[in-house]
Amino acid sequence: MTKIIEEVYSVKVEKDPESGAVISQTWFNQKGKQENLNGPSHIEFDISTGEPIVQQWMVDGDYHRDEREGPARISKIPGDGYRTDEFCWKGERHRMAGPATIAYVEETGEILKAEYFNNGREYDPGVEIRNPEPQALKL
Repeated sequence: MTKIIEEVYSVKVEKDPESGAVISQTWFNQKGKQENLNGPSHIEFDISTGEPIVQQWMVDGDYHRDEREGPARISKIPGDGYRTDEFCWKGERHRMAGPATIAYVEETGEILKAEYFNNGREYDPGVEIRNPEPQALKL
């Protein structure tokens, strides 16, 4: 027996009243929460260039994207070349293969800020992360 599952989204498109240029696009799931399983759930555009300046990947309203696919949030400041990438999993900043938050200059790659998180908890990349040993129940 084959079961067909259909994803239904609504999309809100905001336009500049003077130029008619698209300012933002936001996808919502049936529960009214930001979600798009096929791309970013929210995109903001630079009106002068049409280039995306903010892209967010969300599932059921939480920032969420596999770190192998890229950051869950990308923010750019038009004109100055600064970019911030945030890696999140199930609403928490999280990345095992590097910093979860990186602010840098796109043209040179110069890193301005790097923060390391594992499941929402900040850590020092110079210290090995260990899961605590399970405690025996005392009866």
